[in-house]
Amino acid sequence: MSSKVKSFFRAVSVSAALLLGAATVSGCGPAWTVVRQAQPSPFNAQSAFAVEPIAYEGLKVGDKNEADYLAEKKPEQVEAWRADLGKLNQAFADTLVKEGKGLQVTAGAAAAPGPYSVKPMVSFIEPGVWAAVVNIPSEVRMTLRIVDGQGTVVDEVSTSVKYATQSIMGVPVNVSVTERLNECGKRLGESAAQYLKVRASVK
Repeated sequence: MSSKVKSFFRAVSVSAALLLGAATVSGCGPAWTVVRQAQPSPFNAQSAFAVEPIAYEGLKVGDKNEADYLAEKKPEQVEAWRADLGKLNQAFADTLVKEGKGLQVTAGAAAAPGPYSVKPMVSFIEPGVWAAVVNIPSEVRMTLRIVDGQGTVVDEVSTSVKYATQSIMGVPVNVSVTERLNECGKRLGESAAQYLKVRASVK
């Protein structure tokens, strides 16, 4: 096979990999499973939503409770894990606010009497592993509750998203747990924005 033909196929392979990666990132995102949902929807384009920080109560990490998982870690690893959870929260909130165009979405607690509150809760995280021959995707499972000014749950949905370390031209990207969980947060934020738009009939 000539060097020109080899170069052509290499270029095609790289382009396909890039397109696949873009399609994965910009795809439909996680599908929500409805736990409860007010009918008809009380939301519209004038509805305001305050996005509260992610709650991690009762969190399981892989097959362990978070406390047991962290008990095996060094102090600097525990600190890094806490930082990762903070970044996951930030990625989720920032993306939800950004993608919620057409809605009134802000990060932070609702002011009395307040708009609707978006209360995300993460119950399970698989940090994932990348070690060349082993590639276990990171996974985050989230429950999203939308609460009115009186504290009544209006909508409740659950979902999960996975993200594995990928390679471009043979070079791995998003190798660290921090990067993978950050991507999971973004995808969950995108999907949550889509959910609110559908419920508020906003395109």
